[in-house]
Amino acid sequence: MDTNSKNKTKRLPGFYIALTCCMLAVGLAGFLSKNASAPEQEQRRTAKVVTAPATMPPDPSDEAAEETETAPEAEKASAIEEYAVDNPDTAPAAVIVNAAEGVMGDPVPPAAILTGFSDGTLTYSETFSDWRTHNGIDISADIGCSVSSAADGTVTETGMGSMGGYVTIDHGNDITAVYAQLGDINVITGDAVKAGSVIGTIAEPRGEGGAPHLHYEIIRNGSYVDPEKF
Repeated sequence: MDTNSKNKTKRLPGFYIALTCCMLAVGLAGFLSKNASAPEQEQRRTAKVVTAPATMPPDPSDEAAEETETAPEAEKASAIEEYAVDNPDTAPAAVIVNAAEGVMGDPVPPAAILTGFSDGTLTYSETFSDWRTHNGIDISADIGCSVSSAADGTVTETGMGSMGGYVTIDHGNDITAVYAQLGDINVITGDAVKAGSVIGTIAEPRGEGGAPHLHYEIIRNGSYVDPEKF
């Protein structure tokens, strides 16, 4: 073997070592490049998953609740307007039309209570000049003053009695009201009335003495209750 062949044979191991190092360097660079791009790819995948929340359609029950809240106010305003038309000689009462709420409107303009509810206790009656239970309240009112239904209802009775002309109205929910010491009566049995509808006018009080007034009773579940609480 000549000298050149020997030299070539000696160089071969160095060549393979260099080639191996190059391959290792390329592989390491590829590995590092892949690991470096992994977080970015993961971030892009996460970004695709996280989307803006969809706009949900309005809940019909919410709209119904809003309508329910505004309806009583509109109904009350309408009732007060009707009261003003039916009662040109008096100021509008604070009408609340739903007797089921346990609150009713004023049958006459707010005024002094001449005689209160006795709750079964005997009291002296200026009208009849004797001692008796007073199952309602006497509200001061001028002769001829309009008397209005305190809530929606149906007239169950009208007539004349010991307390002058009277009208009895079933307001529903086991609530009945008696309006007495009336002169003119504008309704008959069976009439449907709205809150604020004029049912009669105040007359001279029946009996001996006493100032003109409306005798007003409320019967709930068959028992007399204090009208001032309604």
